[in-house]
Amino acid sequence: AETSSEITKPATCLEKGETTYTAEFKNKAFSKQTKTLEDVNATGHDWDAPTYTWTADNSKVTAKRVCKNDVSHVETEETETTSEVTKAATCEVNGETTYTAEFKSDAFSKQTKTVANIDAIGHNYGEWKDFDDTYHQRACSHDASHVESEKHDWDEGVVTKEATMDEEGIMAYKCTICGHEKTEPIDKLAPEDQMGEDGTPLGPGASAEAADKAIRGMKNDNDPAGSQIAPLVLRSTKQTKKSVKLVWKQQKTAAKYVIYGNKCGKKNKMKKIKTVPASKKTITFKKAVKKIRKATSYKFIMVALDKNNRVVSTSKLIHIVTKGGRMCNYKSLTTKAKDNKVALKAGQSFRIGAKCIKQSAKLKVSIHVNKRYQSMDKKIAVVTSKGVIKAKAKGTTYVYAYAQSGVYKKIKVTVR
Repeated sequence: AETSSEITKPATCLEKGETTYTAEFKNKAFSKQTKTLEDVNATGHDWDAPTYTWTADNSKVTAKRVCKNDVSHVETEETETTSEVTKAATCEVNGETTYTAEFKSDAFSKQTKTVANIDAIGHNYGEWKDFDDTYHQRACSHDASHVESEKHDWDEGVVTKEATMDEEGIMAYKCTICGHEKTEPIDKLAPEDQMGEDGTPLGPGASAEAADKAIRGMKNDNDPAGSQIAPLVLRSTKQTKKSVKLVWKQQKTAAKYVIYGNKCGKKNKMKKIKTVPASKKTITFKKAVKKIRKATSYKFIMVALDKNNRVVSTSKLIHIVTKGGRMCNYKSLTTKAKDNKVALKAGQSFRIGAKCIKQSAKLKVSIHVNKRYQSMDKKIAVVTSKGVIKAKAKGTTYVYAYAQSGVYKKIKVTVR
């Protein structure tokens, strides 16, 4: 009989399979025969592509492959990696490390992995250095091509040349960081901005426009900056119900005198009421802005101007009340200085002890300003706001004591 065959045990990757052969006979005298043979060759492994698993710190790699025919057939190999810095870190960019894994089994290939795990080292800038009129710069010590720029930080500036109406001034600036210096022009002064030698609009050399602007802009009845008792010594020697007489000392360099006035009180702004020629040294007013009235307090100030319309001197403010009321003015002033002379040694002091004498014992004086004092040479002697003369150096000078009506005493001070 011919046999039939059937695979009764499939072959695996590693083991052979079996075939069972069966013979059946027509003659019933012969029984069915079977025979099993191990004749199916093992299939061998059919490996899938290997996979590689890295540890979190990249120090080890595990290789693995699985047989497609039988997933229980697995080959693995774990190996430690070697590392090499393949890109150094810079100031701004992280560096890189390349890790390499090599396996003993030929089934697994060499693996590499590059990681940007080296932190950038950051900049290390040196000191700021002058670059140009706008910027200063500093370079990184790690990489000189890395440069940081910043605008100059200018100080408040110093005036190296004062501006006048005729010439521009010069303002010098210095960078507080790198020391770079620059200059800028200061615009010529407009006539109303021309200051005097003392830096005020009423000091010697100031323009008539500046003085006018300052006096008209006075916000109270106090003495404005730059005003002086002497040399003008403005005062009132006579008052009636409808007039006020002003007297002053003429100045050789003065071409004219400008008088400002108004009623007392900070709400009453000073107005220009008269310009008189240099030949004059007295004037009687019957009008100060408006018609002068009885029992009313008035204030006056005078500016002496030269032929170029520059200030020679500006008087202190004086306060005068007209007759016809319960108030009066001071008519004189006394001091403790015998014969109006004082002799001191350097370092010594003398209290002037000024007293103001009223025109009438029965009337009162409305106080607008305290007694004022002025030394004509502060290098020799100074005088405090309370009337204390302090001797400084050998020489002779004069000190004035001045009341609000303009009455005064001129004290000769000799320092030995």
